[in-house]
Amino acid sequence: VSQSRYTVDKDLPTRECKPRPYECPHWNGEYVNTLAIHGEQGLGDEILFMSFLSEARKRVGNVVIECAPRLVKLFERSFGVKCYPSHEELIKENNPDAYCPMGSLGSFVGPVPDGKPFLVADSSRVEFYRQKLRETGPGPYVALSWKGGTVKTHQQFRNASISHWKSLLDVPCTFISVQYGEAGSSASDLEIPHWQESTDDIDELSALITACDLVVSVCNTTIHIAGGLGVPCWVATPSKPAWRYGMKGETLPWYESVKMFRQVKDDWPTVFQDIKKAL
Repeated sequence: VSQSRYTVDKDLPTRECKPRPYECPHWNGEYVNTLAIHGEQGLGDEILFMSFLSEARKRVGNVVIECAPRLVKLFERSFGVKCYPSHEELIKENNPDAYCPMGSLGSFVGPVPDGKPFLVADSSRVEFYRQKLRETGPGPYVALSWKGGTVKTHQQFRNASISHWKSLLDVPCTFISVQYGEAGSSASDLEIPHWQESTDDIDELSALITACDLVVSVCNTTIHIAGGLGVPCWVATPSKPAWRYGMKGETLPWYESVKMFRQVKDDWPTVFQDIKKAL
């Protein structure tokens, strides 16, 4: 398995693409009693890579997972395995027979997963948000997320002007913000509800998304949460997308509930016209 990605940004003080100091061998796809799987890259990537987990578990006795701390609760509920927020904690409590970075799972159980949902939100919190949405307005409930990425991850290609999002709002739906980060002012500009405490916590965000009928989003972590949960999700997709989204077509192999609305060149107005018509 190529480990070339570990040479990228190797001097940066981040966990995303760092080799872990396991004394056991790298997994080669053969049966082992205990397999340690560790996260890499970003939150959305870790969710996407976990779409391979069900196939990987058919080839091992037990699995333990190191993932981003914000994903621990959601992953433990969804997969029924012990998850750790750091490799130090995983290694302290376990003696795995092999380890595998999440991004390498597809090398052994690929080429692509089946697209079926694999995440499970907290059912009591889902009902809480369903009631909160009913108190907010009539359905259908459409969740919006309009910002993703950084300069390093090409936010200039991903994000459309707020004016394009405003063009959707006269469709007779109750719109709600699921935009993570500091999004209160943008949500106020859109005049839609934004519950900051619900978007700061990934597990709460998963419950809120599950309570909605549809998510419309740019390319960001929200897509992976919705897709992993099996919630219908439409993606405003740039003409220069990240590898996860491919270069053509409306569907993705990772998530059967996700549909792409693609730019032609750099044309956002047509994308939002198509989304509005579909709404």
